[in-house]
Amino acid sequence: MASTTNPSTVYSNVKVPLFEGENYDFWAVKMETVFTSLDVLEFVQNGYEEPAPKANEKDEESSTRLEELKKKKITDAGVLGMIQRGVSLSIFPRIMRAKTSKEAWTILQQEFEGDSKVRTVKLQSLKRDYENERMKENESLNEYFNRLSELVNQMKSHGDTIDDRRIVDKILISLTEKFDPMVAVIEETKDLSTMSVQGLMGSLRSYEQRLLRRSEKSVESAFQSNLNIQPNNGENKHPTQNRGESSRGGRFGRGRGRGRNSRGLASKQGYTHALHCTLATPMSTVSAGSTIFVAATMVNEWKERNALD
Repeated sequence: MASTTNPSTVYSNVKVPLFEGENYDFWAVKMETVFTSLDVLEFVQNGYEEPAPKANEKDEESSTRLEELKKKKITDAGVLGMIQRGVSLSIFPRIMRAKTSKEAWTILQQEFEGDSKVRTVKLQSLKRDYENERMKENESLNEYFNRLSELVNQMKSHGDTIDDRRIVDKILISLTEKFDPMVAVIEETKDLSTMSVQGLMGSLRSYEQRLLRRSEKSVESAFQSNLNIQPNNGENKHPTQNRGESSRGGRFGRGRGRGRNSRGLASKQGYTHALHCTLATPMSTVSAGSTIFVAATMVNEWKERNALD
């Protein structure tokens, strides 16, 4: 049973998680951990019994029995106080009339966790969601893993005993195509029966980082090749303008002015083409942040060069 050293002070100072009506299973696990650390979980699960008076009980024995009962009541009141502090104002009216910690805990459990039949139906629904879960093309590995982990945790809280092997198999068959080479290597070189989820995710994260680095380098190389456009490219489109018409007094005006405009036009056309290639690059091969950054850099470079020309 619980330690009875000044229990009212001990339990009133304990910080507890707040339940606001959602994710009851997670809140209940946290609260049970707190109860266990204080050695009072038995009060919540089983309550306490008042010691019955013995026949021909002596005054000393009666005093001891009453003192033990008093300590139990104080301890249970402290546990009840933790439960009351652990629910929001909208939830509190449901347990405000409970006299013991077990009574309050049972009320919350029945309303938010449901009976065995309700839990079984909910578990079946979670299992269907789990089986149908697949990684989306536009999400990262961590985003998918977090989504899958939430489903697994809910299944466990509803009584399912899902192990690492099932989770490892699920991850390997539900990734997008870009992970196929890594999946093949893992299946050929690793013992999946002993592989942990953490070990699998570590390998997949490293592979994803390499893919991102290679994609960014390939896109940057494409930018550089599109930017290497000679200044006289714009003049080649108008061969007649390379002759005497560009001299002073020609119908195209001063040659120097025409040359400056053509250099600016060619540079602008080159950057426009490169920018078009950038924005046309599929988001699955390069992050949106990198695309925006490189595109913005290209625009700034064009402005600077055009100003210098």
